Amino acid sequence: GGSSSYIPPIVTTTTTTTTSLAPVVTAMIGIDGLPLRAPVARDIKKTKYKIALETLISNGLLNNDERVYPVRPITRAEFLKILARANNFAPVVSSHKFRDLSNSNDLAQYVHFGVSKGWVNTKSLYFRPNDYISQGEVTKLINAIKGSAKADTVVKASPTITRGKAAQDIFDSFL
Repeated sequence: GGSSSYIPPIVTTTTTTTTSLAPVVTAMIGIDGLPLRAPVARDIKKTKYKIALETLISNGLLNNDERVYPVRPITRAEFLKILARANNFAPVVSSHKFRDLSNSNDLAQYVHFGVSKGWVNTKSLYFRPNDYISQGEVTKLINAIKGSAKADTVVKASPTITRGKAAQDIFDSFL
C-alpha cells in the first residue's frame, strides 16, 4: 500500500431559516423570554380553534386579553403582526411606503417587517391594512415565509377568515 488520496469531508454546521414554532412551544420560556402565560381569554373555551389560540397566546403571538374574538374576521395588518411575532420580529425601517399606512399606525412596524422579509408585495401603492384578510392571502403569506411563494404571487379571490381560523393556520403551518 501507498498513501491514500482520500480526504474525509469537512463537516460544517449550517443554520437553516426554517420557520417553526415547535422550539418555542416545547420550551418552558416564551418568545419574549418570559415564562409561558396561561391564556385568560374567556371566549376561546368552546371554539374548535382553542388549542391553536391557547398556543399562540401562551407564546406571546396574540395578546393575552380577556377576549380574543375568535369568530371575528382578522385584518391584513393584524395577521402580519402575528406572523412577524412568530418569526423573530424586530423593528425595521422600510424604504417602501404605502399611501394607506402611516408610520403612526401601531401595526405599521409589522407590515414593514413583512416587507423587509419579502412577504409583502411592494408593487402596489396601497397595503389595505384594515381590509379583512382572505384565506388565499393567508396561504400566500405562509408559503412566502416557507419559501414556496413570492410576495407578488397572485392570489385568487377567496372568503375572509376569522381570527380563530388564522390562528389555526399559523399553528398548523409552523408546528
